[in-house]
Amino acid sequence: MVFDASWTGEKQLGEANITDFDIKKLCSTLYYTDVHINLCSTMTVDGSAFNKPQIGPTYFKNSAVISRRLYKMYWQEHFAPIMQTGAVPLAKSKEELIRHINNALHINSESLKASSQAILESVITYTDGNSTDRVCALLKTRL
Repeated sequence: MVFDASWTGEKQLGEANITDFDIKKLCSTLYYTDVHINLCSTMTVDGSAFNKPQIGPTYFKNSAVISRRLYKMYWQEHFAPIMQTGAVPLAKSKEELIRHINNALHINSESLKASSQAILESVITYTDGNSTDRVCALLKTRL
């Protein structure tokens, strides 16, 4: 198991200076991971782009109040479309997290692709791999 701190850039209130190294490390981490566990983050979309099973922990040891708040975070406006796909199981305890990890390690590849695609489509408009071409074409029409 590897726990990876995301950013090395300087942080300011409300923003982070993400370096090229951070982006490369992130892509490498997502590429080589078997299961992607993150706390109510849009990193779920990035992990889904790599067809990785997603799991969301919603528990905080010895604090039911914080655990309820964590659970509610997944249903905030920015993350609700992802949750509505049903593709991100939430772990309400350490035991449930372990169970979700074991299930994710044995997930059928077609089912995983469908879950990943559902997450991607819930947040982004196009999943056909041609977004760069569309941006370039649009820029050409404006020059």
